[in-house]
Amino acid sequence: MSEAIHATIQCPICNQQLRVPLDRADLRLTCRECGHSWDRAVPAPDRETQKSRVPDAPLPRRINPRLHLALGIALPLLGLALFWYCLEEYREAGRHLTPASVSVSGYYRRDGTYVRPYHRRPPGGVAHDAPYERTRSYCQGGMCLGVAISLLPLLSFLLARQRVKEQTRSGLWARRPQP
Repeated sequence: MSEAIHATIQCPICNQQLRVPLDRADLRLTCRECGHSWDRAVPAPDRETQKSRVPDAPLPRRINPRLHLALGIALPLLGLALFWYCLEEYREAGRHLTPASVSVSGYYRRDGTYVRPYHRRPPGGVAHDAPYERTRSYCQGGMCLGVAISLLPLLSFLLARQRVKEQTRSGLWARRPQP
């Protein structure tokens, strides 16, 4: 009786090394460490290439749906809170800024000449405004980050959907494990 050829693979969850016989076509594997089980299609080896044949890669593992739901709810709320906080800080910093220009009404000088109305920058406004302008620029970045965080679940969903379409077209998901 000939000895069966084996291959060593890793559990997709805990990376525990498993020894799998290559002389069986379809297998249901179960990890002894974590208890994870999955279907594994291993082609029957040819006599000439028994030692060089390597089993297929495991099917991609799925992320826990509860984690998806929690992230799908928490990330938009976190992004919205960050956006709202930065918007309030942006408005508050704007209240402390001196106006870019001040309107000066027309007036008469001592010598009797008339000066027409004009706009000017208030004296000392530039030095006073620096910390508030910096705060406003940080808040603008925070608002953009809040919007990006809010849109992450949508982007993740669209990318996962595209990946499933590509894998379906290429035939990687032809055999799905039965629950």
